[in-house]
Amino acid sequence: MPINNTTFQIVKRSETRGLITNRSAEEIGDADFSSLNNIRFSRFGFGPRLGIKVLGANDNAGNSGQGIKSLYGYQKGDGITVLLRNHATFLEVYNRSQDSWQTLVSGLTADLRFAYAPYNKTVLSTSSTQSFDNNVVMCNGTDAFRLWNGAIAVLSSATASTIVVSGDITLANLGFTATGDVIINGATYSYTSISGQTFSGVTPNPTGETNGDGVFQASSTLTGLPRGNILHSSLGRIWQSKDVAVRVYGSAAGDVIDADLFTTGSAYGDPFIEDFSEGNGPVLAITSRDGKTLIWKKNFIASFYLDVYSAASATGNQRPVHGVAFEGVDVGCASPLAVTNVRSDFYYVTPRGGLHIFGYTERGNPDINSLTSVIAPSIKDFNFDDVAIGFNPKEQLVYVSCRGSDELGQTAAENETTLVFDIQRGALSILKGLGFSCFWFDETSGKMLAGGVNAPRVYELNIISVFSDEIAVNQFIPVSCAALTT
Repeated sequence: MPINNTTFQIVKRSETRGLITNRSAEEIGDADFSSLNNIRFSRFGFGPRLGIKVLGANDNAGNSGQGIKSLYGYQKGDGITVLLRNHATFLEVYNRSQDSWQTLVSGLTADLRFAYAPYNKTVLSTSSTQSFDNNVVMCNGTDAFRLWNGAIAVLSSATASTIVVSGDITLANLGFTATGDVIINGATYSYTSISGQTFSGVTPNPTGETNGDGVFQASSTLTGLPRGNILHSSLGRIWQSKDVAVRVYGSAAGDVIDADLFTTGSAYGDPFIEDFSEGNGPVLAITSRDGKTLIWKKNFIASFYLDVYSAASATGNQRPVHGVAFEGVDVGCASPLAVTNVRSDFYYVTPRGGLHIFGYTERGNPDINSLTSVIAPSIKDFNFDDVAIGFNPKEQLVYVSCRGSDELGQTAAENETTLVFDIQRGALSILKGLGFSCFWFDETSGKMLAGGVNAPRVYELNIISVFSDEIAVNQFIPVSCAALTT
């Protein structure tokens, strides 16, 4: 039955399992679908998926054809979340007050995906204050390892040698250092002191900047460190690898981020390295759960932990222990962006396109369940080399963006198809003509965000009561959808 693309259809399909194509239409249930395109389920029934719109104006919008490589929300120790993205040669920060993306770092090696990991430290005080040592580490595997404290403010005014920011929170409480550099519209300004909302001793002259622009603490580079593009933080450590390597580096526990961060040792809390040559191919992702770290490859998932085997932990020894959770064709993840955490489980996409759940049984044994076997005929010609997965906890939806195929089985050249799994209903649907490079759920706004594949745009998904897509600012195309039941 075709569906009008402007009117939500209130049809009782509360028991639907969504799209099922591994059986004939006559064999599936009355509430199931043999064909779905651009359909959304709701408590009222089903109808056209909602629209999307561009989030934020672009500082570097001229880089068309160069899509978003990464999207990340860094949450500081005080709970404030700062959105970061990278594309072309730029690393950018989202200025919420102006709804714009502004340059934090430029001149990077072009079109390399950044990875991020938080490394915050909060120290309680005996007085009414507490200190935040905010750190997010960032690297693209080629350029120098970067460290940023996430300090961000909004320009209120400027003189030849001062910068004043908006609001009543002091620069110190916003996280800015006593001396250092700030970035405004990609330009670097040095300052010699801060007081209240004012930077003093500013050089060069900042009066050419526009009020309302973002003022960001400059990031710093750390030389002498391994340069990975897979980063993870857990158990007081930074874990890193690269998508062409089998070696995993673990930092010193709770250490200062400096050139000695990944120097190896055997004492309690020391850094370490461990090679994962099993399973063929490079490490693609690192996650953690229940005190263990999971190392992901295309055909391999390993559990890993450090065993402390001395009674005196402060001076004792540590020993890497790892075992294979699963090894075999198509049991691992397809790409560095193919794993996401959903409550206590991991949802991930295999190289051949299976959407799987990795979890543990009641006895603590690792377990894998497939969610896409029911649509195997529909996705057999899809390509998952650049797959990205995301989870919307608000709507309880899992998104998988990949390269779809046409009626002749010809695979698309870029991600232009998105599979959607509705966790509450256990139902699958396919969104054709809608592909993304990466996903992030922004806890501050409650919005599900996605990166553009071939343009420097971030999109907000599921715009209520809008059945059209914003392909650029104020440029819309209608959503075309169809559904076929038994």
